[in-house]
Amino acid sequence: MSRLYRHPIYTAVADTGLYGSREAITVHPGFGEGWLSFRRFTHELNRRTGRPTLFIDSPRWDGDDVTRNPGGAPTALQRLGLNAAAQMQAFELTGATGIFHSLAAITGSLAAELDPALFSTIVIVSGAGQLANERPGRLLRAVGRKSWHCLRDGLRQVHLPVGRANLASLLDGARYMITNPVRSAAEAWGAGNYYVRPLIRRLMDEGVTVYFVVARQDVVYDHDGAVTALREYVPPSHIISLDGVHDLQLEPERLVDALIAHGLLSAAP
Repeated sequence: MSRLYRHPIYTAVADTGLYGSREAITVHPGFGEGWLSFRRFTHELNRRTGRPTLFIDSPRWDGDDVTRNPGGAPTALQRLGLNAAAQMQAFELTGATGIFHSLAAITGSLAAELDPALFSTIVIVSGAGQLANERPGRLLRAVGRKSWHCLRDGLRQVHLPVGRANLASLLDGARYMITNPVRSAAEAWGAGNYYVRPLIRRLMDEGVTVYFVVARQDVVYDHDGAVTALREYVPPSHIISLDGVHDLQLEPERLVDALIAHGLLSAAP
């Protein structure tokens, strides 16, 4: 298997039994998200399932030239997909279960198309790119509302883990955008211009099992609109609606409970 990036990066491994695993779980963050936003979720996945778990970080540099064009995606999103595939290749992973949050519905799917052996199952949580007529301006305004809600809820509940998680998520996003303004602008614009359904359909046709988790109180992607679009090509049993906001991973115990209860993951013996 050829390496896609000379210097793939990764932030955290929740278990040492990762190299060469065929049962790993990989966690793929959305726009501007990092380890602060997903630390508790990554460890909860590992604790509850007993499976080695890898958090995939986003590159903070230009990296190699992007010479491939998987799915005709914008270059900024291709770079994230290349990096995700390279991180998994560095651990020689195959047949993993990928948890794709928000923008990772696109970038994780691009990684899967680059190397079809990487994933056996994909779980897309609050996924981007589901609407053919998405408007970048609307999406950016919705992300702004989500950020305001994170700040409001974080300050109201700062004494609770979920409140501190909201504030940590804001810090993650702000740090990423401040240190990578051009990159983050290109990624945000790409998220509003790329329709991922044809790519996901190809993955499904190739035998990858794909589930979708949709948040009922999501202010970024309207729940009813997302479910209506998904029902056009996804079996109803593969669409799970949960109470909660866009960043469901900020309440890791509740999200992992739901994934296990719906049969997407199995609890450790």
